[in-house]
Amino acid sequence: MNPPLREQRDIDAIREGVADGTITLLATDHAPHTPDEKNQPFTDAPFGIIGLETALPLYAEALVDSGAIGWPRLVELLTLEPARLCNLDRTTRGNDGLGELFIGGPADVTIIDPDQDWSISETDLHSKSRNTPFLGRQVKGRAVMTVVAGEVVHELEAAYS
Repeated sequence: MNPPLREQRDIDAIREGVADGTITLLATDHAPHTPDEKNQPFTDAPFGIIGLETALPLYAEALVDSGAIGWPRLVELLTLEPARLCNLDRTTRGNDGLGELFIGGPADVTIIDPDQDWSISETDLHSKSRNTPFLGRQVKGRAVMTVVAGEVVHELEAAYS
């Protein structure tokens, strides 16, 4: 990652910024690189790791489990707040836009299980790469279904077993 969070005080400052509202949205710089791209001398390899597939449980650990914020605020920081920043929270009809659920809306939803324990493994990752330092890490919280325009596009089979 560029730049890396080197000191605990950096991590604490970011957590405090989220908790006090200074930081108003969360995202990832999802940077998948093929194994060939990453298998270079350290100084030649591109910066970046995958982030999209591991963001939810890692944000939950850093922010919810630490007590900085609750699950409702975490969901807002990942959905409604980015929509607001990009002015996608409004439509020509009025106040109905992205980042919220409403009758007649776009029906783009991710269902999460905040209590699901799992271990990040290569078989769970669907990006073009597996470059993450979190392989093997035990985490809690997982997206178990994704619906886009009312159609299920992802469903985690293990979620119901």
